[in-house]
Amino acid sequence: MNIRFSDRASKEVTAQLNEVRKLGFRIALLPLGFASGHYDQFALRRVLKQGDEGFWILRKPSVVDTTYLISKSAAFIGTSLHGNIIAEAYGNPHLAIRYGDYTIPKLQKYLHTWEIGDLRTVVDVEHISKSLRAAVNIPRGLISDNSTRLRQLVYENFDRIFEVIEQE
Repeated sequence: MNIRFSDRASKEVTAQLNEVRKLGFRIALLPLGFASGHYDQFALRRVLKQGDEGFWILRKPSVVDTTYLISKSAAFIGTSLHGNIIAEAYGNPHLAIRYGDYTIPKLQKYLHTWEIGDLRTVVDVEHISKSLRAAVNIPRGLISDNSTRLRQLVYENFDRIFEVIEQE
């Protein structure tokens, strides 16, 4: 979640995540953007303070921590392009979220280009709970098949790159 999420947006995210908890999900807050201009940890701390008991935050996750947590999660919800890609790579449902007009263009373009069904759109924060219910009802096999298809495209692209390199 990007720091550009206002306090009002954090409250809406918190309310939606409280609803998600009622569906039986546990909430792990995972800051992914530590680069200048991101500062996810600040926005997530606001959500942690406002949330129900049971929310927890991983304060300084490594790349391995991040990948492991997302790979073992029932679903991923966030503004992070890389978080959504990791979830996809492991065949997990995921929601890309936005607040108001603020959408990360590269995230929106990635989803539109490579994702399937309801996973192709960026969801307004006030629809997190409803959209998550739809996302987790997508058969895991469809998400996994798409992940396999994307991996195959990567392998084919590497083969083409190697062919070009070998020609020189």
